[in-house]
Amino acid sequence: MTAPRRIDTMRNHYERVITFCCFLFVLINIGFPSTSFNVYQPYVVELVGDTAGSMILAARTLVSMVAVMFVDRWYSLLNCRVGIFLGTLCTMAGFIVYGFAHSFVMFLVGAMISGLGYALGGMVGATLLTNRWYRSGIGNALGINAVGSGVAGIVVPLLAVPVIHDVSLSAAFFGEAAFAGCGALVILALLRNYPADMGLEPYSDEGENVANPRPSHHTGMGASLTKTERFLLVMAMLFVGVVAVGSPAYISVLYNGEGFNPHFVAMLLSFVGVSLTAGKYLSGRLMDTLGTYRSSRILFGFSIIGLLTCCMAPLGLKALALLSVVFYGFGLTLGSVGISIWSIEMADPKNYARSVKNFQVAYSAGGFVANLFPGVLCDIFGTYVVSYGIFLVLAVAASVIVLSTYVRHRSVPA
Repeated sequence: MTAPRRIDTMRNHYERVITFCCFLFVLINIGFPSTSFNVYQPYVVELVGDTAGSMILAARTLVSMVAVMFVDRWYSLLNCRVGIFLGTLCTMAGFIVYGFAHSFVMFLVGAMISGLGYALGGMVGATLLTNRWYRSGIGNALGINAVGSGVAGIVVPLLAVPVIHDVSLSAAFFGEAAFAGCGALVILALLRNYPADMGLEPYSDEGENVANPRPSHHTGMGASLTKTERFLLVMAMLFVGVVAVGSPAYISVLYNGEGFNPHFVAMLLSFVGVSLTAGKYLSGRLMDTLGTYRSSRILFGFSIIGLLTCCMAPLGLKALALLSVVFYGFGLTLGSVGISIWSIEMADPKNYARSVKNFQVAYSAGGFVANLFPGVLCDIFGTYVVSYGIFLVLAVAASVIVLSTYVRHRSVPA
């Protein structure tokens, strides 16, 4: 294929470039400050102490939660392309500050700046852009977007640890800052807000089977939701946030506290990362193939079974522990792909961006809440099993709210 033909093909399928850009800024703005940051936490704690280390994470979470409340206005004031570019620069700036940090205050400042990047250049932007550029295949595209943060969680520790030990902690931070800066320039160069900006139409699968078309995510059901249903859905997103953020954060201390071998626990963490990353991609394809309702039932089922088996950790069964992390790791994709698809299908058509934002705000609030009670409950009861029991109850409650809403507003086969 000649170069002009390749360029023409890329232009005619520019939605693929948009998906790559979304993958890239999710990797940088969510993967760097959040998903992969646990590799740095032991070194940060060594410098500033346990309490200060927890406060640094809480500060990032709090800033990102507040910033998400205004992200729809941010994109309206600028546009997605410029807004995400500036958000990515915030992540870069945060890691530059981390690189110079040797005190609690400096790490706190870095966390707050990177928290802005998480909010202003994260999944809200990816959801808005994907919905603009795709008429079909939305779930698959969102799954690819969300895989970005999972890739960061796998790759960054492999690259950062040798740099930390062979060079310095600062060098690892500066390396991520440099990557974020290059990524920001790529995003600015390639990202476009609407297909119409290039004289194109949103992608539609022309080869789709007419007799058995794939389920559409543009359902219009959001127009028929009542205020009570919208409130309950926001609460469900908060519950999903508690589960999706809280359960992986405490999995190592859960199994360590129940007497499992530390090396086995480390292997469990690897299984969680692989299961979550694979699940993000597969869940998107699942939602495109089976529809959101059926797919949500499956993913909630995985999550609930996984959390239930986590509650059985005191039994000391390694096979059950492996089963638990694989199941709930796959189910955790509800916190990324699931929320994005639900927000598209259940958004108020009169204020689409605000509806998407509200779901993400609730999810972020749930993530903040998830870090408030597990340590306290462990001090009281001597185990993290109680917290996982709470995660299980919240997962069941979220599934009831979401699935019952689909049953009331859509004609779906059982």
